[in-house]
Amino acid sequence: MNKKQELKENTGAKTPKKHLPEALEKNLWKPGESGNPNGRPKGSVSVVDAIKRKLCDVNPENKKTYLDTLIEKLFKKAIDDEDVTMIKDIINRIDGLPQGSTGDTNVNVVIPIMSGTSVKHIEQ
Repeated sequence: MNKKQELKENTGAKTPKKHLPEALEKNLWKPGESGNPNGRPKGSVSVVDAIKRKLCDVNPENKKTYLDTLIEKLFKKAIDDEDVTMIKDIINRIDGLPQGSTGDTNVNVVIPIMSGTSVKHIEQ
């Protein structure tokens, strides 16, 4: 019987426990202990919050919010450039990926695109 089998039989463990040097053992968090008990420092800046605020601002050039301008550009790129990846990204933002999805979207799909009065089909 090898050492792993002996250990499993004797302790129920699947793999041997790794032992850290004593100097590192004292630095491990205890169960229920936070690595950042005081949270984010006061006055720290969140880039995400700053972007969200800016998206709500109105662009003085076209009197639209930056969010509206951004969405128009995304849709224009998706439709005008027939950018299948952008179309998939837009769809995934609307409905989200299916539960348990790995994000693998490499499947053959025909996507109808309205262009004037005709319909184009984009095959991936």
